[in-house]
Parts: sequence; C-alpha cells; structure tokens
Amino acid sequence: MRIIILNVLIIFTFRSVHGQTFYRGLERKCWTNSNGKIECYDSPRKWYHESTILIEGDSIFVYKIPLQIVKGNKLYSASDGAFYYYHGIVKQEGAVKTAYLTSYNCDYCARRISIDRVTGYRYPIPRMDTLKFRFVGSKIQSSKVTYDKIELTKNDFFPSKSSFYLDSNSISRIDPKGQYGLISQGIKNFLQTKELKLDNDTLRICVDRFGDYEEKQLVETLDQDRVEIDTANIILKFYSTRQLENLLHNSREPIRIIKITGIIEYWRSARISLEYKILLPKNIHRFSEREYNNLFEYEKVGHRYKLIDKLPENSWGLVEKK
Repeated sequence: MRIIILNVLIIFTFRSVHGQTFYRGLERKCWTNSNGKIECYDSPRKWYHESTILIEGDSIFVYKIPLQIVKGNKLYSASDGAFYYYHGIVKQEGAVKTAYLTSYNCDYCARRISIDRVTGYRYPIPRMDTLKFRFVGSKIQSSKVTYDKIELTKNDFFPSKSSFYLDSNSISRIDPKGQYGLISQGIKNFLQTKELKLDNDTLRICVDRFGDYEEKQLVETLDQDRVEIDTANIILKFYSTRQLENLLHNSREPIRIIKITGIIEYWRSARISLEYKILLPKNIHRFSEREYNNLFEYEKVGHRYKLIDKLPENSWGLVEKK
C-alpha cells in the first residue's frame, strides 16, 4: 500500500470557478456485495472519496478524490482508488432533488467499452449514478453524507468543465488496417532522429504488421506501393517475415530493419510505435550495437499527421554477441 501526500497542481485557472458555489463531503468507499453484505475498501482502514460538488442552475458537476484518514489527518493518494468526474442534471422530485449523473472520465479506472464490429472503433460506456439530496441551510444533505458549502482557495483544485464531458479522443481503435499515411509519417520521423544506421544506402522495412499485444497475430501485410517516404539518397526495400528469415539465413552481415509494432487511432489523433531491429546471422561474433524504438504521437490535420510535440528521443537497447 502506497500513500503519499499529493501536492495538487493547479492545472486549470482558478479564476474560471471563482465566485461559484461549491459543496464538499466525504463518501466512505463501501459497497453492497452480491450477498447483500456491505464491504469497504481496504478494511479496516478507512478510505473515502472527497467529493466536491458544483451546482449551476439545474447542472451539477461532481469531482471525487480518494483519500485515507489516519489519526484525524487526510492523506491524499495518487495511486489507491480512482478520481471520478460526474456531470448531470438536477430535477426536483417531491421534497428532494435528484441528480442524474454520468461519468465518461475517470483516472486510474478500468473502463468499459463497446466495439463497433464494422469500423473497429471502441466507444466508452459511461458510468451512471444518482444522488438524492436536499438543501439544509448552507449544506447539502443526502441519506449518507453531508456536504458543506465551501469557498475554493488558491490551493484547491477543481477540473475544467470540459473534463467532465465525452472527449472525442476517448473513441479509439487498436491496430487498424490501411494506415499508410500514419505509417509513412512515422517512418519519416524515425529517420529524422538521425540515430538509425542504414545498410549503406538501404532502409529495410518489414511489411508484416503484428498486434501490439499479440505478437504472433498478423494484423496485415502492407502494400509497399502505398508507403510513401520522401527520402533523398535512400533506397527502400520491403520484406515479409518469411523473406527476412531467408535473408538472415543467407547473410554474413547484420540486417537492420524497421518494424511497426503498434498503432492506436483516436478520433482526432493517432500514435504509432516503431522498432529498428538488428538481426544477426549465426556467423557474426564480437558485435555490439544499439537498436532503437520510439512512440510518435500526432494530431490529425485533414489527411495529414502533425507531431503533437517536438521530435521525441529514441529509446534503445544494446544488441551484443561475443
């Protein structure tokens, strides 16, 4: 169990929530199991979600932070529990108000998804909840928790409202086929790192793409004519896995090759993982050289891919043979 004091960073401007009304309370992290018995997280330790509520008209936003109380002190955790973002509508129902809550965003949560069988896109399934409460003086009272009215200080954090709604980049697909624009841009940026050692003027590329998590599962075999890389004085050569095995069997020199190891495509962005592998024939000895890997992240701009940040540095591993 790791407990650390979490120094909260003010990522979003405090001014955007200044003057609004907030309420805060502690919700014990307990639930009713399938046998109807109440269980609590990490019992007998006492864990809570510190819930901060913002109400604007009939709209409600609830941000939940995990913490443990030890000897009367709050210990905020960066790893135990989860950070929930709920938003919804408040309706008056008789003597109480009911907030119908939806959550698309949660830090450190397992997320449920539905997969479109035609496109392969994964759509997040939101969490749904309700909160019944009434105003009692300057407090919000539910059946289990009292939320006190508070004023946020400069040391408090409340997320931007955009964090509570569905982000289109939560829609994604894993290892989609036919991403030639992304593959071409990724290889081009890999070359721009200037650490890849070519075989004279030849760059070898493996056309067989395997799943990022299922290395033996073939995703697709690329059409080499659709990989477009504007390279001066570099000859591109493409090989299937079987052709590489034959080449390695007959070679007396190291074979260096680029492999596409993973693609994740989001609604408005994408990422691609590449490896620059060194394959050694049996006859080679006293060899030591670096091979590289990198992850490139892009924004989609029309039909182009633009690096989200500056060109990332390569990670590397040492290939040695005595």
